[in-house]
Amino acid sequence: MRGVKIIFIILVVLVLLGLLYRVTPTKLYRADPTACTLEAQQCPDGSFVGRVGPECEFAACPDTDVQGGGATTTNAESTTVRINETIKILGVSLTPVEVVEDSRCPVDVVCVWAGDVRVRAQLSSGLGDSSIIFRLNTPITTETEMITLTKVTPTTTAGQTIAPESYRFTFTVRKR
Repeated sequence: MRGVKIIFIILVVLVLLGLLYRVTPTKLYRADPTACTLEAQQCPDGSFVGRVGPECEFAACPDTDVQGGGATTTNAESTTVRINETIKILGVSLTPVEVVEDSRCPVDVVCVWAGDVRVRAQLSSGLGDSSIIFRLNTPITTETEMITLTKVTPTTTAGQTIAPESYRFTFTVRKR
């Protein structure tokens, strides 16, 4: 009879250890930092947000009010700036430093591809300073803002080079 009790106790201990093993990894993983996948979700205003936070949920889309068939942004400001000129919008300082690429289709040419504009800028916010390359109409998302290069002038024409001092960049900053 004593041997049966020992076997029973061993079985109970093994079952408890198995349950403990099954529960413990889940708790350990939740305590560790989580790496979220690099997916993006398109918002109603056409911008994109990625996954953030410990549960890897999508970041909130910018607030918009739909009026008259178009979206009117309620928490954004836009300003136009030149190369090496600093602007401050909603607590963010931006200084465009150089045009890295301007492959936009000239207005007097028929193109298969619209092209792109990439601008290196110094960004300073409550989270610190950094050098970021902005692409036309591609938002950069920080913890508290979404910053988008929304317009670049002048337009390009075939055979003409734009001098760096002639560029004007319009940035839109939205609080998240």
